[in-house]
Amino acid sequence: MSTRLDLLKNFWEIITSDGEIHPDEESFFIKIAQSMGYKLDSIEDIPLLQEISPSKNIFIPIEERISNIYGLALMMKIDGKIHKKEVETIRNIGIEMGLPVDSLNTMLEILFENRKKFLTAGELKQIFSISNN
Repeated sequence: MSTRLDLLKNFWEIITSDGEIHPDEESFFIKIAQSMGYKLDSIEDIPLLQEISPSKNIFIPIEERISNIYGLALMMKIDGKIHKKEVETIRNIGIEMGLPVDSLNTMLEILFENRKKFLTAGELKQIFSISNN
């Protein structure tokens, strides 16, 4: 299974974790899936995602894992509500990706302080303490 499919599965987990799928979440999810080359017109086209387990033992560089978790966090913001279950889900996904919990918590706190807040690559590097070496 490709890491793109894993990421799509993680997006699906985030948008379904609060028990409802907001139209903005659905639209964004479909656009992401289509940009990854998956032919979807609606979420009814994706029942297979519920059966997919993320790949194990695939090396993904730390920068890509951070980028992926950040994308998931942005997905959470799209409907204007941050549900406790979504936060728990993204934390678990981040931990499964091997990201430090303290850094995940810091990123989420900063990102969710303000609905319009976005983080730069430099801010993400600083939060996750990635050296430029």
